[in-house]
Amino acid sequence: MLRQGREPRGLFASGTAVSESFAAPHWDEKKAALGVPTNYVTFQCDVLLVPGEQPILRRDLLKGHPILGQQHWDTQVSGIAIRAAVLPELEELWHGMVSR
Repeated sequence: MLRQGREPRGLFASGTAVSESFAAPHWDEKKAALGVPTNYVTFQCDVLLVPGEQPILRRDLLKGHPILGQQHWDTQVSGIAIRAAVLPELEELWHGMVSR
């Protein structure tokens, strides 16, 4: 899970999608009132950090890393895939950080 918007921005959670994508009422009440659906997936979290209270894998570190910088971290949509070329390095860095 990637926190966008205000700082601290970066990865703060990891886990597994445990369902296929499904449509349901939009999370934005205004859009939901108009009948606009959005897509969701059920997610089982294995690590959850609290940004601002615990260190997270900050976006500036991700963007400046020689391998992880190949991934686009400034997305404005959800549900993006992590590129296969950066995944091993990301997993190593993430597990090293959360296992301290």
